Amino acid sequence: QRIVEKTKYSFQNMGAIVSTLCVGCCVCQAASSLCSMCFTTRSRSSGRIHSVILLAFSIAISFLFQYILGPRLARSNYILIFGNHIRELWACQGHDCAGNYGVYRVCCCTTLFYLLSSVATKIRPSCHNEAWCAKYSTYLLSVLASTVLVPNLFFEDLYLPLARLASAIFLVWQQLILIDLAYHWNDAWRDKNWHVPIVACCIFFFGSSIASLFGMYHYYAHCSVENQIFILLTFLLILIATAVQLLIPQMASLLTSSIVSCHAAYLLYSAVSKNPANSSSDVCHATFPTNPTTSNNVFSTSAGSRIS
Repeated sequence: QRIVEKTKYSFQNMGAIVSTLCVGCCVCQAASSLCSMCFTTRSRSSGRIHSVILLAFSIAISFLFQYILGPRLARSNYILIFGNHIRELWACQGHDCAGNYGVYRVCCCTTLFYLLSSVATKIRPSCHNEAWCAKYSTYLLSVLASTVLVPNLFFEDLYLPLARLASAIFLVWQQLILIDLAYHWNDAWRDKNWHVPIVACCIFFFGSSIASLFGMYHYYAHCSVENQIFILLTFLLILIATAVQLLIPQMASLLTSSIVSCHAAYLLYSAVSKNPANSSSDVCHATFPTNPTTSNNVFSTSAGSRIS
């Protein structure tokens, strides 16, 4: 009876991964078919729409690995087929480490997919709008292969340092994109004489960023001196950026400053919410009654995906 029970759980755990990826492939293909009905195959926007669908699906898979599949694979006591092999690949210490390594696998596969797509598009531009069904299948197979073949040490020793460097470059690039977007937004509304909506958006964005700074000072400043310095520096930089915008007539745009201030507040939250206290290696969440790691990971991932 125990053998039968273990076999049942084995097929359930292994089947969860395969069935999830198969369902994801069906979802992506259905979305691809829907896009093909609305756009021609060689439309300039069809490749972008397929890329956005794949990015959204990768975020969904990341959540699945973070909270369901990752912990199950690390505790694969009932997996008889390749059970020892999978446990060795996913071996780690800590409560959330297995879920984190699952997210690393999805992010690594997504990064490689977009890098290879960029190279293929550079060589042949029409590749960006073609064979998306095969691209979806290749992506899902790469995620499955990373789950059962690649150990955690690969991501810890190689992928994470490269990802940290690339994320720093991306943050600077993202800031430039936000500034350019804000300038275009401000110019478009100013040409239409929509001055009241511009002022309303400025008040909303500035109010949100200032309220976020006060909230983070209340909840996270007591954790460490570094958090206090981060919060103070962010507040001063927001004031300096706004003053520079007002003092230079050719660049005057309060809407741009307000959007940048909101983005800076989000980056500050990402920093102080993960910074440990001086007396403990645990992340500082003592003032929150709910599960701190789960709530902050969900908020950070959701906010980050929307800002991206």
